[in-house]
Amino acid sequence: MNDEEKTKDQLIKELVELRSRVAELQTVQTPRKQTEEKLERTLREQYHFLQRLIDTIPNPIFYKNVHGLFTGCNAAYEAYVGLAKEDIIGKSVFEVYPDDLAEIYHEKDTALFTEPGVQVFETKFRVADGTRRDMVFNKATYESSVGTLAGLVGVITDITDRKRAEEALKEERQRLFSLLDSLPALVYLQAQDYSISFSNRYFWEVFGKPKKRPCYEILHGRKQPCSECSTFRVFDTKTPQVLEEDMLAGRYYRIYLYPFSDIDGSPQILVLGIDINDQKQAEEAMRLSQELFFKAFNASPSMMAIARLADNKIINANDSFLNAAGYRREEIVGLTACDLNLWESTKTRVKIVEMLHQGKPVRNFECKFRAKSGKGRVGLVSAELIEFGGEPCLLAAVNDITERKQLEQEMARLDRLNLVGEMAAAIGHEVRNPMTTVRGFLQLLGEKAGCMLYKDYFNLMIDELDRANSIITQFLSLAKDKPVDKNEQNLNTIINTIFPLIQADVYKSDKYVNLELNDIPDLFLDDNEIRQLILNLVRNGLEAMQSDGILTIRTYADADKVVLAVQDQGCGIEAGVVDKLGTPFFTTKDNGTGLGLAVCYSIADRHNSKIVIETAPTGTTFYVQFPCSGEIATLSSQ
Repeated sequence: MNDEEKTKDQLIKELVELRSRVAELQTVQTPRKQTEEKLERTLREQYHFLQRLIDTIPNPIFYKNVHGLFTGCNAAYEAYVGLAKEDIIGKSVFEVYPDDLAEIYHEKDTALFTEPGVQVFETKFRVADGTRRDMVFNKATYESSVGTLAGLVGVITDITDRKRAEEALKEERQRLFSLLDSLPALVYLQAQDYSISFSNRYFWEVFGKPKKRPCYEILHGRKQPCSECSTFRVFDTKTPQVLEEDMLAGRYYRIYLYPFSDIDGSPQILVLGIDINDQKQAEEAMRLSQELFFKAFNASPSMMAIARLADNKIINANDSFLNAAGYRREEIVGLTACDLNLWESTKTRVKIVEMLHQGKPVRNFECKFRAKSGKGRVGLVSAELIEFGGEPCLLAAVNDITERKQLEQEMARLDRLNLVGEMAAAIGHEVRNPMTTVRGFLQLLGEKAGCMLYKDYFNLMIDELDRANSIITQFLSLAKDKPVDKNEQNLNTIINTIFPLIQADVYKSDKYVNLELNDIPDLFLDDNEIRQLILNLVRNGLEAMQSDGILTIRTYADADKVVLAVQDQGCGIEAGVVDKLGTPFFTTKDNGTGLGLAVCYSIADRHNSKIVIETAPTGTTFYVQFPCSGEIATLSSQ
């Protein structure tokens, strides 16, 4: 029945059946298509994954088919060649590289396809900037899924930097050997079997070439190993050592031993030997020189000290310095003269150093310094710049002339006193006689009625004449040949006798007095002169102090002397003034005559005594030192 003869119902039925069969076919074909699409997608993802994977590898990678045409590469290869992947795939090496390089690559590919497997070779490679670099090619063939040869894959490693480093290392090694050969020192490597595997030219010149001879034969002329080998101690301890040896060459060497590993890892000892024969001789000469220097330094009667220029710290001082300054050596080493307050003026040291730096000699430069006790001293300084212990230093020698200066001052003072005394003896009476006549007539005229109007003037003139007469009296007391009436008596007795008078002066001046009288032997003294001496010193001390000051009068025995000490709490005496004390008519007081201390010195001189002054900002002490004979001291103690 054809379609025209079919009824409508039949056609509808056939259409329904046809649609049902189409639906069945679609149900069967859809999963197959989905599977194929999924498989294709998976393969594509795997391809992209593998491509991304090899793109992360920094080495250039490429692969070719059996015809030698590129079928792929990674990003590093593209960067090295300077071409995009699309411009590489499907091309031969002759289309990518210069002919000379392409010929090499083609020959290598042909050889690998002829004998499939692995191929490694080193050659040049042109990179994107046109330069040629050293490369190592690692290539291998691969097969298809059915086991037939499908192509090759290659990995390129850039060894240009390594080659340059190797070349630089080679040059450095050559320089090292040249350096070792030029060293004026022994350099060699010693193995545990006593052989010397390396030695430099200096070694050959001194000992000859090793020629497989053992070290003990070469260095020491022995047939057997040394009983104690320092080198083998380094093998055992693996710690460097330094020693000095007298080798076969008859010279001393300072030997440095260092643990060392050879290229193959075998233990060696690197030995460096420096000829110190000349140094040893110089050291011995230096030792003898230093020994002589220190003997002279320590035996010198002059004060000597060495100080660093960099920090002014004292390095050493001799016994004369220590004795004169009153220090122990450990008290001064490491300190400066300023720390010890040695210089009376720090400008003195600065001046000395300046003179030395200017090349000027420093010889007998007079300066003042202080001992540990604070007492001032005078010295003549001579100095030199020296090198001591490898550092620039100042060597100073001081000749202490304190006693000489004091003796000179005392002699000058005595000369002045003698001169004044002679003048006093010569003209004292000649001046007094006219003055006495004038005073008598002034008194006589002052009593007359016609002169009563001028009586005050007459009295003033008489007072001034009396004052002048008092000065002349003191002036006459300076006479060297003034007669004295010495009797054996005790100084304490004289002080106690005049103490009420002293107390009166102290009370009037609103001050205090402290008496410290110790047991002392009797002396031969002129009572009146000693009274005048004590009162002059006491009144000077009182005038030097402010209110509430304390004056101390002390006596004591010191060896073969009896000492009278008068100490005030004033502000001290200036250094320039101390030297002038005792000079007639020299005074620092507004109303002083300048004869008080001069009289004291004259009295002390007539008693063979000595006046010593100690002054500081906290006060001044006058010491009168009376000599006493052993006989008197013994009688007094009995």
